[in-house]
Formats: sequence, C-alpha cells, structure tokens
Amino acid sequence: MQAEKEGLEVPDDPAFRFGDNDATGANDDRNGFQRLFRIVESGSAGFSCLYIKDRSRFGRFDDIREQFAHEYRLEEKGVRIRYLDEEPIDWGDNSGRSLGEQLFAFLRTGQTASERHKIRERGRIGKRDAVIDGSCPQPRAPWGSERWHWDRKGDRWVQPVESAAGSRRPGLVIGLRWDPVKSEIVREIYELAAGGMAQAGIATLLTERGIETPAGKMEWDRNTVGRILRHPIYKGDLVWAGASSDEEPVHFMTAKSHERYPIYYPGFAPGAPVSVELWDVVRRK
Repeated sequence: MQAEKEGLEVPDDPAFRFGDNDATGANDDRNGFQRLFRIVESGSAGFSCLYIKDRSRFGRFDDIREQFAHEYRLEEKGVRIRYLDEEPIDWGDNSGRSLGEQLFAFLRTGQTASERHKIRERGRIGKRDAVIDGSCPQPRAPWGSERWHWDRKGDRWVQPVESAAGSRRPGLVIGLRWDPVKSEIVREIYELAAGGMAQAGIATLLTERGIETPAGKMEWDRNTVGRILRHPIYKGDLVWAGASSDEEPVHFMTAKSHERYPIYYPGFAPGAPVSVELWDVVRRK
C-alpha cells in the first residue's frame, strides 16, 4: 500500500476505512463521509493521513470551494488528505517539479471539476428542455412501452428511436408507444392490486406464467411489482425529477429550463394502459 511505502502504519481495522458505495458523491449527506468527520472532529481519529484514490471519490461537488472547505476541516484537526492519483505539493521543492508546476497541477484539478459541473448542467438543462417540449428524456422506456419518434404535424409515429441517446430531429419528438401485449399485463397488475391481491402474490402469479421482468429475468418480486404500481407513466403522466425529487412538481407549461423543480407533464403518453380511476383505486390501497 502507498501508506506503507511512505513509512506510515496502516491499522488493520475496518473502522479506519470509509466508503459510500451506495451513495452519490454529489453531496456530503453520505454515511461514510459523515462518520469520517464525526470521528475526526471528536479528536479521537487515531490517524493523521487519509488516503483516497482520487478527488472524485472524496466528493463530486459542483463548487470546488466546497471540496476545499471539507479538506480544510480535516487539516484543522491534523488529518491531511493524500490523493493517490496526484503528486503531493512539496513546499520544500524536493519533488523534482518546480513549485509553479505543482501549483498549476493543483489549480488544474479545480478547473476540471468546474468543467464537469458545466457539462452536467448543460445535460440537465437539455433534458428539462426536452420534457417541456414533450420529448422523453429517459434513455430507456418504462416497461411496456418503446421510445419512438413522433411527428406532431402528421400526427403519426415515424420510427423507433435506435440509440439510448436518441437525439431529437426537426419536427419530431421522442414519445412513448405502448406495447399491446405488455400493456395488458400492466393493466392486469393494477386490476389485481385494486382487487386486494398483495404485491408478493402478483409477483408469484407473473413468475408462474413465465412472463419476463423489466430486467429480463424470469422471477418477479414484490419490489418490481411495486415500482410498476407507483409509476405515474402507466396512467400516461410523466414526472421528471431531474436533479431534485423532494420539491413539488411544476406543470410543464410553467416550468423553466434553469429551474431544479421536478416537472409534471399530464397526458405525456396517450393510450396508457391504466385509467385515472384505476390508478386512484390502487393508490388508496
């Protein structure tokens, strides 16, 4: 390990390992991240150096200053960070690189983070524009539907969208076209739920009938059924959360590109397999 090469002792204790494999690095509300700071700021860290593969593993913050602030909090408590893909800045000029070269590399890291933020922001705004314009922003269609190019003027389906990116074409939008066979299965799932059958029971029934799951497997479970029963697209309505899912959705006719509120687009997918009445019955269960 790099720490041992640099003459540091590495404790053989999982308490000294911090990770958030199941959480996004775009914010600091992560269990491992918060545990790290609780230990360090309590004064009982028991270590002086934190080895991290690269800066993105510490956090993918939109503002590089936020990352520097977290690093400073650790340094104040005597814990320095060592990013394994970077050479540490050697203020004694013993690294073979000039101090100017080291500082340039350090600042370049901040510039790279800023560029990543700009790219993400352009992508987010582009997807919001697509929704507002009536085009499906999702790379994959919900189970039971397919992504097709729709000609508004001709009021007709043109052809399936060939790639996941599915770039829009002049005069066309990307809509959702319902598969007649799978639509019947979706409707049956809702009718069974409305009749009082538990999600686990519905999953067992679908498995026994040899119907493939949305993931292409042959065994259904209650969670897969539950996701279908909660998805408003099956009554034809699209809710695009984008960057935030905690706020109340805004109607697509009043939504703005730069905002971060979820967008609500009623009637986005005409011909949906579930009626509003059936949807409401299931939601009340």
